[in-house]
Amino acid sequence: MESTYKSGQNPQIYILYASETGNCEQISQDFFETFSKDYPNAKRFVLNDHQTQKNGQSAFDLQSKDALKVCIFLTSSTGDGDSPDNGEIFHKFLRKQTNHLEEGQHSTALSHVFYTVLGLGDSNYSKFQGAPRFLDSKLKQLGAQTFYDRAEADEATSLELVVEPWLEGLNDSINSIIRKIKKFDQEYIDQLLTPIDVNEHQAQVDGHDDENESIKTPLMTYGNIIGGKITPCSPDRELLEIEFKTDKPVSRDLIDVGSAFSFLPQNSEETINYVIEKFKWDRNALIGNDTVYDLLQKSVDIVSEKLKLSKVLTDYDLQFLPEEAKESKHITLKDFSEYTVKFDQIPFSILEDDVPKIKERYYSIINDPFYDEKEKQVVETSHTFKICFGLHKFSVRGQNRFGLATSFMKDILVNQEFSRKIKMHFSHSNRIIYFPHKEYVQELKPLIFICHGTGITPFISILERIKNIYESHERFGDLIMLFGVRSDTENFLFREQLLDIFTKLKLKSDYSQLYLASSQSLSEETYNGLVIKRKGHVQSFFEDQSVRDRIKNYLLEKEGYLMICGNKSTLGQSVIKGLNEKFDELFSHSQLDKLKQSGNLLLELWDD
Repeated sequence: MESTYKSGQNPQIYILYASETGNCEQISQDFFETFSKDYPNAKRFVLNDHQTQKNGQSAFDLQSKDALKVCIFLTSSTGDGDSPDNGEIFHKFLRKQTNHLEEGQHSTALSHVFYTVLGLGDSNYSKFQGAPRFLDSKLKQLGAQTFYDRAEADEATSLELVVEPWLEGLNDSINSIIRKIKKFDQEYIDQLLTPIDVNEHQAQVDGHDDENESIKTPLMTYGNIIGGKITPCSPDRELLEIEFKTDKPVSRDLIDVGSAFSFLPQNSEETINYVIEKFKWDRNALIGNDTVYDLLQKSVDIVSEKLKLSKVLTDYDLQFLPEEAKESKHITLKDFSEYTVKFDQIPFSILEDDVPKIKERYYSIINDPFYDEKEKQVVETSHTFKICFGLHKFSVRGQNRFGLATSFMKDILVNQEFSRKIKMHFSHSNRIIYFPHKEYVQELKPLIFICHGTGITPFISILERIKNIYESHERFGDLIMLFGVRSDTENFLFREQLLDIFTKLKLKSDYSQLYLASSQSLSEETYNGLVIKRKGHVQSFFEDQSVRDRIKNYLLEKEGYLMICGNKSTLGQSVIKGLNEKFDELFSHSQLDKLKQSGNLLLELWDD
């Protein structure tokens, strides 16, 4: 059948997005508004609109060989590397179209499609860029052709570092591919638009990921706090160590040294009663299957997440809210309850959809839960996990505040409510920082740890594993740690453990070293020569030529691992910037991306 698409025609142009938090949606919208001025026939759709009907017409159908198509894909990735919900239908379409293909085998099903991909993600997750990479690989396998390199933007270091340069080059690349397509001769166009026969069994097979994507089912279980301690560090800060015991055994496939688990904190009885009294709600009133009290205890974030006022007040009511409340960055449901005297009664139905929900909190373990002291070996399951975190007091409108999760755990510890059950979540996707046992112990590849404050916690559990297996190995790879503290006398966390393990490592490695940067005060203590100290922040060690040479050698020559853990704004961005500035070609943005993709650069960075 002769194609109706003729040489010299413009291709169909689609901007296609899938978005979990709204970033991809906004980027696609901003680009489309500008781009459509030059290409008014361009169309923008969410990926789940694929092969659906809109106003009696097909939204978009990449499978249809009615025309050559230029597609700009923008998609993010969930924590498990999956597509956002509004891209899952297209994700399944690609999976279904490729399930019958053997490894290395390709199809011409989408040979008429020319595409590029912008992926948004967060390298704090082990399956960083999982959805964009899946999209890219499946499009290629189905014969689609790239016209502009895929970009991987990382929220851990700043999306703008990648997004803005990629967008700047996108227009020229689109113009170039359109000029190229319009020069295709008719014979080649007809070849690209020739329909293909699909294997009958293709439609019967659905749902399996690539073989190299190991599927490990997350575990949701309950546990309880069985002990811990509180150490005062300053008038505004305490250090808490907490030990949990789970009801079910947890597999080492889901969590191991270096990695984290999450749990759902709850609001305190005092806070719940305060809010109920202020709003004059019936604590036993039902919303679905839950009472008002139940929702306030386990579901609604009363004290830490900002309330979106437009969801609970009309425009008319908003005018009576004090300016301090409107402008506050921290107005929570509890804060808002203090202003209810100015309004008619706020209905408890807002608890169903209109208020922020309690989110999972993630904490790295500090123990080696899988080492059996009696058997002197690493085992496959465990019930006991230890974490460490700082409890910070901060002020909002003259009132002292604490975080929801940290105060929740402290209250349980202080009140010894050890029978209280806590919902806990273990997932392989939380294994961001991990211990490369074979590479470090057998191949002697070096490890580089960079951290500050409680960012040291994942590395403490790795060092615990090394200590536990120390006697059974003759040699270890080099290990250097660059650790930032405020004061090496008051804030030197895990001091004795660090001094002990580095004493041992110096005996069984060529060069292992602890570097300590103190930002506020530096003592005269020598630590028996085990510690190299300097005043400043941890990235100040990059000024030292010997440190730079060692890091370059470890990563380029010895294929070692660089792991960075800490606050995104105070450590993450400054360390990445320091790597860019001090290591030239080794740590350009493109090289950093390559190190991330190969697994030799691991970043666990969190927001304030």
